[in-house]
Amino acid sequence: MGNKNQYSRPSEFYCQRPIITSDSAYNYVGHNEISEGAIDRFIFYLYCRQNGVWINEVTGYDPIKDKSQLLIYNPVSNITTEYPPTLLLHGTSDTDVPYEQSIIMNERLKRAGVKSEILIINGAEHLFDKNFNNLDVKNAFERVVAFLKTYI
Repeated sequence: MGNKNQYSRPSEFYCQRPIITSDSAYNYVGHNEISEGAIDRFIFYLYCRQNGVWINEVTGYDPIKDKSQLLIYNPVSNITTEYPPTLLLHGTSDTDVPYEQSIIMNERLKRAGVKSEILIINGAEHLFDKNFNNLDVKNAFERVVAFLKTYI
C-alpha cells in the first residue's frame, strides 16, 4: 500500500495544483459507484490527494483504524504460489506510487516462486505511456507484448 501515510495526508505534489472543492470533485463522479468514466474523474482523485482522503473515499475504511481490512486490497500482502506471472512497469518520477513499491513487489513475487519481471523507466512519471512516440515507451510496450506472448 505504499508509504503508510502517503495517501492519508495531503500530497505536496497535488497541492501545488489549483485546489479542488468537495462539491466540484463530486460533480465529476457523483455519489454512486462507477467502474468507468471520463478522464475528468481525475478531478476527484486530485481532490482526494489534496485532502489526504483517497483511501477512505475509495474503500470506506479509515487507513489507521481499519488497517487489517485494507490488507485485502494490498497485492503484496496477497502473494501466493498461485499468483500469475507478473510484469511490473514503473517510472522513477512517479508521484502517485513510489517506484520502490514495484521493486518490493517484484522481490516478494520471486521469493514466492512466481515468475516476475520489472521494467524501471528512469525519469518517467505515473502516466509514462501518454507519449507513444517516446523510445522508452515503445520499448516498454514491446516488452509487454513479449511477456504476454510468453505467458498467455
